[in-house]
Amino acid sequence: MELTLTAMVLCAALLHAGWNAIYKGQGSGLATGVVITIGMGGTSVLVLPFIDVPSPESWGFFAASVGLHIIYRLFLAAGYRYGDLGQVYSSAALAGKSLAKPM
Repeated sequence: MELTLTAMVLCAALLHAGWNAIYKGQGSGLATGVVITIGMGGTSVLVLPFIDVPSPESWGFFAASVGLHIIYRLFLAAGYRYGDLGQVYSSAALAGKSLAKPM
C-alpha cells in the first residue's frame, strides 16, 4: 500500500510540474491553461461512472472550490506571462498551501 501511495504522489507531482512547464513554454498562458483544464476535465469524466453523486450539503463547497481554482488558474497564467517558471511555480505552490492550511 505504501509503495502505491508513494507512486501516486510522485505521479501527481510530475503531472503538476509538467503542466506548469507547459504553461510557461507556450505563447499564451490563458489559452494554454484552457486547453490543459479541458484535458483534465475530459480525463476526469472517465471516473464519473465509478463515484456517487455528492450530497447537496457539499455543493456549496464544490462551487467555492471551482471558483477558487478558476481564480488560481487566471493568476497562474498572468504570472507566467510576466515571471520566470521557478519564481511563479514556487509562489503558486506556496499560495495553494497557504490557502489550504486554515481549512
